[in-house]
Amino acid sequence: MDIYTRFALYISLLVWNASSETLTFLGNSMAKYPKWNAIEKGTLNFQFKTSEKQGVLLYMQGDTNKISLQLSLELGRLKLAISFSLEENIEEELGRDLHDSTWHNVTIERNHRATLFELDGTQRVVTKLHWKESLAITSDLYVGRMERMYGQSGFLGCIKDLKYSEGYTDLVLHSPIYKSRNIVNYCENYCHKNTTKPQCSKGACVNKFKDYSCDCFGTGYEGKYCNKKSPTIFLHANMDFISRVFNSIQIIRSNMVQVRFKTIQKDGILLTIGKANDFFTLELFEGYIRAETNAGGGEVILQNDRPLHDGEWHDVQVSQKGAEFHLIIDSKTDRRFEQKRFSPYKNVVASCHSQDLAYIGGHFNPHTVIGSKSKQGFVGCLQQFYFNEVNVINEVLEALDVLRKNKNRRTNTKIDGTVETRCNVLPTLIKVTKTLPKTKQPTKRTNKRRKVARPTASHKSVETGSQASIKHQSPQAGKRNTTKLKKSSVAWITAGLVLGALVIILVMVFLVHRFRKKYRGTFMAPRDENGMPYYSSVQATYHIQNGIGKRQGRPNVTDV
Repeated sequence: MDIYTRFALYISLLVWNASSETLTFLGNSMAKYPKWNAIEKGTLNFQFKTSEKQGVLLYMQGDTNKISLQLSLELGRLKLAISFSLEENIEEELGRDLHDSTWHNVTIERNHRATLFELDGTQRVVTKLHWKESLAITSDLYVGRMERMYGQSGFLGCIKDLKYSEGYTDLVLHSPIYKSRNIVNYCENYCHKNTTKPQCSKGACVNKFKDYSCDCFGTGYEGKYCNKKSPTIFLHANMDFISRVFNSIQIIRSNMVQVRFKTIQKDGILLTIGKANDFFTLELFEGYIRAETNAGGGEVILQNDRPLHDGEWHDVQVSQKGAEFHLIIDSKTDRRFEQKRFSPYKNVVASCHSQDLAYIGGHFNPHTVIGSKSKQGFVGCLQQFYFNEVNVINEVLEALDVLRKNKNRRTNTKIDGTVETRCNVLPTLIKVTKTLPKTKQPTKRTNKRRKVARPTASHKSVETGSQASIKHQSPQAGKRNTTKLKKSSVAWITAGLVLGALVIILVMVFLVHRFRKKYRGTFMAPRDENGMPYYSSVQATYHIQNGIGKRQGRPNVTDV
């Protein structure tokens, strides 16, 4: 690299650093920026990402504690709180599950008596002020945490490109006038950082900004580093199912269902919960995953694009964030499938009940399950079954241990039927992938007159996944198959015979017609040697009927 290229790279880095700034806050970090004077008009914009549900993003204060503006995360939602006096406090929330470690764009715009609050393109006017009231902010802008914390946690994550303007000016990128020592001047990613800790052996790494965690779902392993094999249960009858009380599925909440299964049956209910207007049903129908739900905003149906009853492990994840539903299948394979659907009605009132009884693997009366088309229980293996972070498989194993010790003791999880702790499902033979080559038998010159031995049976390999099965085919069957004509050849021969017969019939009809009409027509009178007709004035016309000639008309005959 020559000196000119190095100089150009250095200049580009300087320009990029001047136009963008990213900081990592570790929960107890704080950065102080110049005051944002937005009494009448002004705009503030920045981006953030985090993995925590709680944390203060920014805070400003007036002359007294009566006036303040605070932006924070509460239970994964972004909350804007503005205080104008002790009597008037305005709060507004946007978004759901914002702790997903992805970038989110936030804008706060003050426009005289109105304040606009925007998150990822979703806008909302949060207040209309009285003409005598104003937002008089006098303090600096604190980011990451407040100067004095009163029972609130700081922000853990990254904040990028903090820009704000005053009045009608353009947005300007600001740098902190003070920041604590533990702030990192870039977005920290512990998944890419060289550490002495063991990395995720089977799962995917999740960045926590000051540490990392492992996402083990879909791998068949669990534990902190995905190095412990997940337990498995086996349901082998249609009436084997598990029941437990969970929070109801409602549009005002966020829900997550995750399950890993293996089966060779086309139909079966995996999970059903709720009642007529607030229900969720996840099942296999004709080999396809089908999820139907109504969280209070109308029915939503999700379905994948290929059958999954091949006896191999598959993972399914259905998530709900308000009116949005998301289906993911085989998330960590090259056959990953995703689908998103939205409820027809987003602004609804949730039902009164807060908990429902969930049935896993079936139902005591499958024909009455709302949203089910399979109408029967699931037969197969279940693993890594989570309902809103509740490990269902572990609870089932604990219930089995309790029942072995004391059958009369009640548990939160009820088991109906027989549940085994091993998987007895083998891969099925549903797809022909290749044919093994036939082996030729060696022959010797001295055995020409001897009868040739029958060839060995040919084999066809039927394979699904990593296991294969061999189907035998007898030599006689192979010989019969070679002597039979193809269906297409038989069809062409039949069509030729039919066309030939039609041609012969048409020719015969034509010949008969010509034979019967050969004596019908117009004839000229006979002529003499000079070419003169015997009847000089009239041309005689004869009509032949039944082989007898008959003269029509009365000609004038001249005597000779």
